[in-house]
Amino acid sequence: MSTMDKPNENEIKLKERYREFLAPVTRPYAESAHQLCVRADDGSKLYFINVYIYDNIGHSGVDYEAECQFTDENGRAVDVMLHHDWKTIEEMEDFFEKMYRNMNFKPYDAE
Repeated sequence: MSTMDKPNENEIKLKERYREFLAPVTRPYAESAHQLCVRADDGSKLYFINVYIYDNIGHSGVDYEAECQFTDENGRAVDVMLHHDWKTIEEMEDFFEKMYRNMNFKPYDAE
């Protein structure tokens, strides 16, 4: 991050587990974008998490925004967006995992 000299916990997690990609035009102010493919123990794809980083220089510091797309039992896409109030990547990941389990969503690559 441009305002940080030393990587914080969120930056370390992003570099270790996420793949960076070009932020889409729908996120023109995002400094960077990162994606994680969440997999089951057997390697099948459950869902993807996209994290966008906003560096609010001179204001509130770094903000994170995350989105996830799940698949319901009828094969329909369900999009969930977490806005800037989330402080850590881990709490966003935990929320998406609970949502996946509690809503009985299907794996991304299920037929």
